[in-house]
Amino acid sequence: IPSGKQGPKRGPINRLRTIDGYLYFCGSNRSVGKRLGRNQWENLCINLPKDTRKDSDMTMGFEDMDGFAADDIYCAGGQADVWHYNGATWRQIQLPTNIDLESLVCAGDGQVYISGEQGLTFVGRGDHWQAIPNTVNSMLPFKDMVWYEDRVWCTNSHGTWTIYKDPVKGYTME
Repeated sequence: IPSGKQGPKRGPINRLRTIDGYLYFCGSNRSVGKRLGRNQWENLCINLPKDTRKDSDMTMGFEDMDGFAADDIYCAGGQADVWHYNGATWRQIQLPTNIDLESLVCAGDGQVYISGEQGLTFVGRGDHWQAIPNTVNSMLPFKDMVWYEDRVWCTNSHGTWTIYKDPVKGYTME
């Protein structure tokens, strides 16, 4: 994968995802790319600002990504560093937090779930986000989140949990 100014790789790769039948990756320094074919990569981070501060690896960069389609992709990591890609341009998303983010999933219910420190998780899409009441007794962030059946499944070194939207109670974490 090409690195530097000519390529999409700006640092280590943190996550691979399949979106619309293509392989995508995200990583440090807001690197994002799409595999077009053997040894052919599309640079999707051209318009993403690169932070030049010494501590930028701690405050920005992508740990995870997912998408509903090639023109509806979300990337998250760093200290609430969340971006949305519409197939042509990137737009920064403001979450009501500044925690370190670790994982996200574009779920089958049409919502995006983004999680970080201590399992604190947000649900939303676009500019509308809310925190999910956290009943997880774990100090660790979720390392992975996937949509399966009718809920989000989350995991870390302490166990596995689900997030479910109850019509009466709202979102619950079990």
